[in-house]
Amino acid sequence: MKATDIILEGLAKFPDSSLLSCGLAWDHVLAASLGFDEKPDEHWRMASELEAKVLPRANLGPDARKSCLWSSVYVSAHEGNFDLSLRRADEVIALSPGDAFLIGDLSSAARFSGLTDKAIERAEYGLRNDPNFADYYLVMKANALTDIEKYAESAALITKASDFLITVPLLRAINDVHLGKTDDARSEVLKALAMQPWLKATRWRDMTFHINPAVIDRQVADLVAAGLPTK
Repeated sequence: MKATDIILEGLAKFPDSSLLSCGLAWDHVLAASLGFDEKPDEHWRMASELEAKVLPRANLGPDARKSCLWSSVYVSAHEGNFDLSLRRADEVIALSPGDAFLIGDLSSAARFSGLTDKAIERAEYGLRNDPNFADYYLVMKANALTDIEKYAESAALITKASDFLITVPLLRAINDVHLGKTDDARSEVLKALAMQPWLKATRWRDMTFHINPAVIDRQVADLVAAGLPTK
């Protein structure tokens, strides 16, 4: 990724830069959780190591702290530490209490811990205060509804959303499986495969998380039913 190359170039000149290190951690989180390549384990490991190195620094600036805490929300959830993920989400929101994008994005942290009402509340905050990114917040809200098996409500939210992330057609496919729309589910999987031909159903486990493993198990099975390969 071009952004990663730029950050690495900066770190070669300023190896002690906390802000650049946090930016690199974010690049790894996004690569893993959005299916940019086939190395999710490496990306999660690198993000975790960078955060562990930077967060304890006594002279950590506010921007670097915000960035590192924010990415750590996702790393902690991936590692199964949902309590820490929630705490860090609260910490970073306290640093920027009016940041609509941050709050809308951290709908995920509540969802990971099964706090559906809070997840929806945060997504709706983003929708009200940052309408330019409406599709993103609708997907956040739809994710929370799919987790609690409200498939029709979830599907209605994202029926016209753009496929700006690979997770969008995959989420539609999960909903369609449960709504009896087998052909539509398969079409959505084909969209995802056009974006990343190597994609496998098990990769969903590196893209989204839940404190209840049965939720993710069910969704992986749904993607397999929709035609996403397992290997």
